[in-house]
Amino acid sequence: MTTKNLTGMLAKKMPRETGTARTKGETLFQLFFALIQWPWLLKSLYGGNKAEKNAVLERINLEQDALPHLGSWKADTYLLHRIVDEIEVRQPKNVVELGSGVTSLVIAKALSLHGGGHLYSYDQYEPFVEQMGIWLAEHHLSASFSHAPLNFRDQAWPGLGSCG
Repeated sequence: MTTKNLTGMLAKKMPRETGTARTKGETLFQLFFALIQWPWLLKSLYGGNKAEKNAVLERINLEQDALPHLGSWKADTYLLHRIVDEIEVRQPKNVVELGSGVTSLVIAKALSLHGGGHLYSYDQYEPFVEQMGIWLAEHHLSASFSHAPLNFRDQAWPGLGSCG
């Protein structure tokens, strides 16, 4: 979940919807995963340099200040170019996105340039859904944003399936 505003290093606090605490196994899994993933995480937080960002913006005809600083949980320039590549080639009528943000703006703009398809985006953070619609409207774009709370917890999966 990424808006045009700066985001912090840690996830936003979410209201606890199920009241289910994280198990000891889930905590250990999370720590183990963090230990082996930190090099890739650091690279993803970078986001790309200014020239790479400007190349994406120029490619889809957006102003140089249309995107926030990339990285810090936002999509990087490599991913944004790949998204535009796929939309150029496939010209989809519908795109479904789970987790909105920078990609939503890029997808909506690429769709408007290549076939006029429509974006359906779902996000777990309700206030963010409204902000995304406003952000796209600033660029004369639209998409269907919906709140999709994460509240189902599958006991067989070693991850916390609820918000929090």
